[in-house]
Amino acid sequence: MFKGILKNADEITDFIIEFAIDPVDEELIREYFDGCKAILKSIKVSNLVEGDMNQNIRNVKREKSYEKLPLKTMPPLIVENGIVKDGNHRLRIAKRNKLEEISIYDIVVIET
Repeated sequence: MFKGILKNADEITDFIIEFAIDPVDEELIREYFDGCKAILKSIKVSNLVEGDMNQNIRNVKREKSYEKLPLKTMPPLIVENGIVKDGNHRLRIAKRNKLEEISIYDIVVIET
């Protein structure tokens, strides 16, 4: 259903934009993930930490809309070093539903 690898910053940015509910700063995202790729993995929910609260403002209405979606089709979270960069609302839903594992895109630097 989801690509096994997002090959570069453009693909990571496109993925984030596709599932964003609010407008996002494409250029900022693309710059942040420059030189990176993302690998699809399944990991334990307990190994994840919510991202920066200044950039991750909780929206209860959004969480309720995510709760209505099937957990099996939930888009993977974007994660860097165990910290959720995109998908914090989905992480809270997973915790609330006591999911043990969740799909993520693990951000890694592209080796040259």
